[in-house]
Amino acid sequence: MQIKNLKLHDENENIRLTWNWPQDIEIVYVNEKLFTLQEYKKLGGCILPKKIGVSTYHITLHPHEETENKITFICEVKIYLKISEHTGKQFKNHKIIISSENDVPAGIIHYVKNDVVYEFGETLEANIPVTRIVRTGIDDSFRIFINEENAELYRLI
Repeated sequence: MQIKNLKLHDENENIRLTWNWPQDIEIVYVNEKLFTLQEYKKLGGCILPKKIGVSTYHITLHPHEETENKITFICEVKIYLKISEHTGKQFKNHKIIISSENDVPAGIIHYVKNDVVYEFGETLEANIPVTRIVRTGIDDSFRIFINEENAELYRLI
């Protein structure tokens, strides 16, 4: 169940988003708010206020379903991960290639090196792989994960 044909309409003090609403879905999460199909039909789209001095917006949409009075995400963003190790005499270089079919905001992906947590860094742009080299000691631990707050939205593959 995907949101397709997303369009942005610039309207004076607001931005109007329109899209093809997924079949059998009543709720879509738009940034920090839940937006119902009834609201969408009534307003002719999703209306967001413009922010003074802002020319670039990051807008996230996710379809939801409601079962037994509980709203849950029904789709997740897949993040593709490839890690290769190159071991030297004293260090291991972990080459990380990461990509996604969707934009992934900064702060979602983390890695642990020697029991210290680090953010992966910048926003991943859709379909543009990012490569990182992380150096650890020969016996040091290393792993990549999605932060707990976003574990339902994103999945490492």
